[in-house]
Amino acid sequence: MWGISQYYGLFRPWFNIDYLLLAVFFYRSHILNSLALFISLFVLFFIDILLLILHIFPFIQLNDLLYLSNFFFSAPALYKLLVYGLFIGFIILFFLMRDIATNKIILTKYQIGVILVVFMGLLALSELPWASKIFDSRLAFFITHRQASMLEATHGEVVTDLQSDYASKPLLGEIQNHQLKTNKILFIVNESWGETAKPEQQRAILQPIYQHINHLEYIQQGAFATLGATVTGEFRELCQKKLLVMDTKQIPQASFKQCLPNLLKQQGYSTYSVYGADKNLYSPDYWYPLAGLDQRYFVDDLPEGGHCKAFGGRCDVLLVPRIKKLLLAANKSFVYWMTLNTHAPYDDDLFIKGLDCEALGLKNDSHACGNYRLQYQFFSALSTLIADPSMHGVEVYVVGDHPPPMAEIRNNLKAFKNNEVAWLHFKIK
Repeated sequence: MWGISQYYGLFRPWFNIDYLLLAVFFYRSHILNSLALFISLFVLFFIDILLLILHIFPFIQLNDLLYLSNFFFSAPALYKLLVYGLFIGFIILFFLMRDIATNKIILTKYQIGVILVVFMGLLALSELPWASKIFDSRLAFFITHRQASMLEATHGEVVTDLQSDYASKPLLGEIQNHQLKTNKILFIVNESWGETAKPEQQRAILQPIYQHINHLEYIQQGAFATLGATVTGEFRELCQKKLLVMDTKQIPQASFKQCLPNLLKQQGYSTYSVYGADKNLYSPDYWYPLAGLDQRYFVDDLPEGGHCKAFGGRCDVLLVPRIKKLLLAANKSFVYWMTLNTHAPYDDDLFIKGLDCEALGLKNDSHACGNYRLQYQFFSALSTLIADPSMHGVEVYVVGDHPPPMAEIRNNLKAFKNNEVAWLHFKIK
C-alpha cells in the first residue's frame, strides 16, 4: 500500500500500525478465528484504500460509494483493473496470514499483550509530526477526521443552498430581469476542466478560441473553488443548488422549478441536451426533464459521434455538427452540452493535436498532460462554431464540472490550482 501511495504521490505513512491488531488472531487455530481474521483484515484494508481514494476524490461519501458500485462494470478500464488488482491482493494477503496463524505461529497471551501495548505506544507517538510521517493508525485517522464527513449526507438534506460561485450567474440574472440578449444559448459543462496553476497554461488550452477573437463580441474567463461529482457540477449550474447525493432520484421535484431550462421555457425557448454517454449513471433521463430539458440526446441517439473510450460513449469532437443543428432548430434555443471525453484517466482518443506539454512544464506521459491535451482538443472542436456565419449571435458558456481528479499529486500541483474549476463566456459576432 505504501508503494502505491509513493508512486502516485499520495500521503500515507510508511507503516499502518492497525495491522498489529491482527495479532489477536494468532492465539489459537480455529475456523471462527479465520472468519474473524477475514472480516478484520477486510475492514482495515478497506479503510486503508479508502483514505487513498479520498486524496483523489475528497467529496466521496459512504452513500455515494454504494450508489457508484451499481455502475462498476461500465467504469473506465483502469478503474476496474485497479479494483480487481486490489481484490486479488487482499485475497492473497488473507490466505498468507491465515496460513501463518494456523500453521506457523501461535502466540501466547503474554506475547499478544506485548504487541497490543506496543500498538498503544505507537498510536500515542503518532500524534507527533515527525512520527506521523513514518507510522500511524489509518483506522484512528478515519474515525477522528473522516467518518462524520463521509456520513453527513446520509441522514441530511438532499439539496441545500449553494455556497460556491457558479458560471451561470449572469445568465440567471438576465432571465430574472427579462433582459436576455440573445436567442441562441449554448451552455457547456465541461468534464474535469480545472483552473491551471499558471495563466499561460490555461491560455495554451484556450488558444483555439482566442485565435478567433476578432469574431467575438466579447470574451471573459475566470475560475472559482468547488468540489463534487459531475452531477453536482451540473446541478450547480442548471439549478443553482448544492446537491448532496449522487442518486438524483432522491431530489424533491420542487427543487427543479427554478432550474435555468424551466425558466427559459417560460420565455419561449426550446430546450435541448446532449450527452455522449448512456442514461444510467446519475439518471439524466430522469432529472433532465424535471429541470426543463425537453429534447434529450444520449449515446444511442448520437450515432454520428463514433466510439471513444470514456464510458464507451461518443466522441465530443464529432458532436459539434449536432450542437450546431440544435442551436438552429428553433427561433429561440437553449442547448445544454455535458461533455465526456476529458474524463479521468485522461487517455481518450486524440483527433486534434497541437499542445506541447513540456513547454508548459508537464511531462508528456503524465495524467495532467493527458487532461491538457484533451481539453485543447475539445476547445479546438468548439472553435469551429465561431467562424461559422450561421452561429452569429450565439452566446456560449463553458464551465468545469469539478476539478480534475489526479492520482499523481505532484504533477497535479504543477498543473492545477487546488479545488478550482475554470469558466469561459463569449458571444459570437
